[in-house]
Amino acid sequence: MKSYQKIPFALIAYFLAFSSNTSSLEAQTHHLEGVTLNVCGDGAEWPPYIYWQRDKNGEKTSKIVGYTVDLLSRVLSEANVTVKFFLPPWKRCLEKSVDNSQYTIALDASYSKEREKTYLLTRDYYHITPKIFYLKKNFPKGLPKFKSAANIFNIGTICGLFGYNYEGFSKGIDNNKINMDAKNFDSLTQMVASNRCKAFIARYEILAGFKNLGED
Repeated sequence: MKSYQKIPFALIAYFLAFSSNTSSLEAQTHHLEGVTLNVCGDGAEWPPYIYWQRDKNGEKTSKIVGYTVDLLSRVLSEANVTVKFFLPPWKRCLEKSVDNSQYTIALDASYSKEREKTYLLTRDYYHITPKIFYLKKNFPKGLPKFKSAANIFNIGTICGLFGYNYEGFSKGIDNNKINMDAKNFDSLTQMVASNRCKAFIARYEILAGFKNLGED
C-alpha cells in the first residue's frame, strides 16, 4: 500500500446546503421543518461512514448505519426534519440527486471541479487516506518509487470502482486512465487477483472498515 495525502469528504446536495451563516441556516431549517428527506450513499457501502448493519452471523440487515448517518440524523432532527437513507449504486445516487428527482442529498462524496459545478457542497467533515493496493507476489520488493503519482500507470492497468472520483488522490491521477468496471470492492480485489489489474486504488479507512465488519 502506498499513501498520498489525506483527502476531504463532504455531503453534496442539489437542494440543501448547510451554511455557516446562522440566519441562513435557520431560514433553511424552518423551511424544511416537518419534511422527510431521502438521501443516498454508495450501494457498495462505505464503512465506517455508511453501511448495512450486520447481524450476529455477519449477514447484512436492512438497517443502514454509520458515522454519516448519525451526523446527518442528529443535525436535521434538531430542525424536526426526518431523514430516510438509501444505498443504491453510486452512479444512480449521484444522477438522481442532481435534480432532486429521487434523492435530496448524496453522502460521502469527494470534491471535484465537475461536482462543484453541479452540486451545492458542504464543508468537509472528515479526511481519509488514499492508497494503492497490489498483490505481494507481483511486487515482492514493493512498488517502484514514483517521481509523480501519474507514474503509477506505468506498472500496468490500475483499477477503481465504477462511478468513483479518484482525481483528488494526487495531481496526475486521471479518472479516464482508470479501469472502473468493478461495481463493488469484492469485484475490485478479484480483478487484481485475476491479473486484470496490476493494482487498485482506494481509501484505506474504507478497507479497514470492511475488515472491522468481518469482511476479508
